[in-house]
Amino acid sequence: MEYKKEPGKIIVRLDRGDEVMSSFLKIIKDENLKGGFITAIGAADIVEVGLYEVEKQQYLSKRFEGDFEIISCVGNVSRKDGEPYLHLHMSFGDKDFNVYGGHLSYCHISGTFEGVIGLTQSEINRKKDLATGLNVFKI
Repeated sequence: MEYKKEPGKIIVRLDRGDEVMSSFLKIIKDENLKGGFITAIGAADIVEVGLYEVEKQQYLSKRFEGDFEIISCVGNVSRKDGEPYLHLHMSFGDKDFNVYGGHLSYCHISGTFEGVIGLTQSEINRKKDLATGLNVFKI
């Protein structure tokens, strides 16, 4: 993993063998980020995504293994109870051009992952929404 800071953003490249969630959490901690928005593309060979069932307040999770193009990875950086909070969604396609996606929990990079964290000027915090069970923006 390599990254560089520029005014208002951090440019990130993950390499073969890197894992997306742990790599971004390391950047967030190392740079003490308080808020931002992420966009990225790349290639992966293991992806685990979920779908949140609001009524049950739980995630359904599915793991995919193979060759995948990361069509889009978008999300945000915030804080919950003072700790870094990373929220990403990913869509990815296979060799038959099927597309899958959902709430990202794990992604192992097979080629590269190129992304940008656009930084916010203010801290973004989260709170638990009791009606849905989700950790939502505290505005």
